[in-house]
Amino acid sequence: DNGAYYYYNTEPGKNYQDTILDLHAYMESMKIPIRWVLYDSWFYLKANKTKSGMMDPTHGVVNWTDADPAIFPSGMRYMYDQTGWPVVAHNRAWSTTNVYSTTNGGSYKFAEGLNPKINENIAIPLEEKFWHDLIGNAKEWGLINYQQDWMYTNQNMEPVMQSATLGRAWQLQMDEALLEFGLNWGYGGTTMANWLQSTEVYSATNGRATNDYHASLGDDWAIGVSSVFTWALDLIPAKDGFWTTPVQPGHPYKDNRTEEHGMLHMTTAVLTRGPVSPADKIGLANRDMIMRSCTANGRLLQPDRPATAIDAQFVKLAFGKGGPMGEVWATESTVGGICYAIVLAAQLETPYDAPLSNLGMACASTRTYAAYNNANGTLDVADITIVGPTATLSLPALGHREFVLMQLAPVLPNGYAVLGEVAKVVPMAAARVTGVAAGSDGVSVALRGTADELVTFWFLTPGGTAFSVSCTVQDLGTVTMVVTGSSGACQD
Repeated sequence: DNGAYYYYNTEPGKNYQDTILDLHAYMESMKIPIRWVLYDSWFYLKANKTKSGMMDPTHGVVNWTDADPAIFPSGMRYMYDQTGWPVVAHNRAWSTTNVYSTTNGGSYKFAEGLNPKINENIAIPLEEKFWHDLIGNAKEWGLINYQQDWMYTNQNMEPVMQSATLGRAWQLQMDEALLEFGLNWGYGGTTMANWLQSTEVYSATNGRATNDYHASLGDDWAIGVSSVFTWALDLIPAKDGFWTTPVQPGHPYKDNRTEEHGMLHMTTAVLTRGPVSPADKIGLANRDMIMRSCTANGRLLQPDRPATAIDAQFVKLAFGKGGPMGEVWATESTVGGICYAIVLAAQLETPYDAPLSNLGMACASTRTYAAYNNANGTLDVADITIVGPTATLSLPALGHREFVLMQLAPVLPNGYAVLGEVAKVVPMAAARVTGVAAGSDGVSVALRGTADELVTFWFLTPGGTAFSVSCTVQDLGTVTMVVTGSSGACQD
């Protein structure tokens, strides 16, 4: 997507086919478990081939089924076979010269009309069969998520604005085709009508809730407010990609952008429950940062729901008082019936004391928690604090794009607290932890992961001693940590 290193940009002297194959080989060599790839608007033929027109919505799609031969000479299926990467594929509005329309010798009916906001005629399909054939073909080359971007261009064209049913039919036809083939839909460039229509669209799983990524030039990490809206519609709020290394020479943008806050972008992407999309140059991916998001095989470790701005943040935005002077979001992760809270605070102009009852989390505010900050993936034992039912969570003043990530681990009835896998953004994710059991003199934690994966968890004793236990996941993908006193053992 816009902001990625390889957005309308390839390795010198190479096409996209060779660039992506090199990228795949690099990720394999680094043992970074990429689970999918985004093909943005650079992969399909548009009405205007010039680079200057790529971001212009008047340059609609001519042929989406077959990649531009200059992009993937061996074809889309070849790329899928070579990489094994499932595809998230971008699309935009259709050109009036598209190869599918009966007007141009194709087999499907399209309506054409002016979009006055862009002062251009564009086209919109009228037949469900078109979507069936388009999506069925795309599944053959690995499509898992269809990303309909720039939805406002179709929504605002005159045939749609003058019809009581066409806009709805357009979305429902796409939905039927995606459901038939078991694929998902990601919203982008949406109008309010599209967002609300999503309540009828069962294949829709996520929607872009941020602007495009612009490294240090933008704040698309600040997704806590918009996430409230998308989650209310039962959609995952999707964040754009991000760089994990500050300086990326040869990027395609006409500025000197750098990214000094990749950890903040990665953290907020994990907390959305949506896609986590590193977008680096070959040779510059920060593996340690990326692996904070997932298991060894790439399974994301995420909370139960997207992190959302707390109510007091909205109060402050509306009335200028009564809340934090910055971003404070909360979410939780529930494992074995035990709720672990997560609070992210960023860019706080002044310190903020948040009563647990005001954090809007599902975890009970009447419990006692062991609280710690793992924003950088480590644990400072001296900074662990016990937060009682009537106490507040003290959040410090934070500079531009500085953040803390507070983890609240409940103190169990026997006095122990499972602090979790502190190297991860979500230390107690349901994708990792399958059970927690407290005994009279210790605790056991059942885990899952990839065979031979080394997993390190931290614990806090009733006396306040913090210690770690490391276990290797067994061949069946599970292992159990058993803690007694201030030491632990591993069981198959």
